Amino acid sequence: SVWAGASRRWSFRWRVMAVAFVATQVPLVTLAISLALWPQPSRLSMVALVLVATLLGTTVLLLVLTKWLGPLQTATDRLHHFLASGELQVGGPYPDNELGTLLEDIDLVSARLAAQRDAARADAAVDPVSGASSRRASEAFLDQVGPVAEGDGEAVSVVVVDLDDFKGVNDRQGHPYGDRVLQVVASTLRELPGVEHVGRWGGDEFLAVLRADPDAAVRAADRARALIADRTAASGERVTISAGVAPLTAGVSPSAVVATADAAAYAAKRAGRDRVVVAVPKLTVTTDATEATESARPAT
Repeated sequence: SVWAGASRRWSFRWRVMAVAFVATQVPLVTLAISLALWPQPSRLSMVALVLVATLLGTTVLLLVLTKWLGPLQTATDRLHHFLASGELQVGGPYPDNELGTLLEDIDLVSARLAAQRDAARADAAVDPVSGASSRRASEAFLDQVGPVAEGDGEAVSVVVVDLDDFKGVNDRQGHPYGDRVLQVVASTLRELPGVEHVGRWGGDEFLAVLRADPDAAVRAADRARALIADRTAASGERVTISAGVAPLTAGVSPSAVVATADAAAYAAKRAGRDRVVVAVPKLTVTTDATEATESARPAT
């Protein structure tokens, strides 16, 4: 009802005002009562009585306000925690008054912000055209998988796939067909045995991380090469890829391994395209693209 809504809207304010009024009037009420019961008190006793009554009224007021405003402090702490760490903490139940409404609204706004943030992160982590992971997500995955692979001793290889003459395909067949080709490449790479991650590294470049040694990764990449050519030929123009494979080596940064695989992919292009080249990086902590090119060899 209207009366119930008004009562809920104003109850907290009126309660605070009532407690504050009573607490501030305690000294006056005490003085009036003491004069009525004690017609001629001494000046010292009156001062002491008023001071005690003032302290009592102030103490009661502070205790009541502390209790009533406690949920607001808790909500403030949760909001600061959310802004600092991004972790959402929803509280409640809240009092049935305007303060409770405010706290519920804070939780609602925080939940909506968290949902929007999560949606934005999900959108940023996926390439909207191919459906593969974005480059940023791929870089984050490489940073995580490197130490894990070194720790468990399991072989991990990086495959860089570069579409051959993709600009020409777009020019001849149109961008909608080019988008479908990107989707075919991403879905085909996801089918490879041992694949852990597939991302779109650039305009016509993809990256795949496989739990496999270089020889197994080469076989998987060569299978992807054949499947992509067959699948694109069945839907339009045949599209080929040039792929480079490099092992994730202890002591070598993931970015250097990607550069090694990328250089191997370009070596495959120079060797005639439509092939896979495996790169054997030199045993140095930093492997650059020049070293990778010198050590790249065609897959057999």
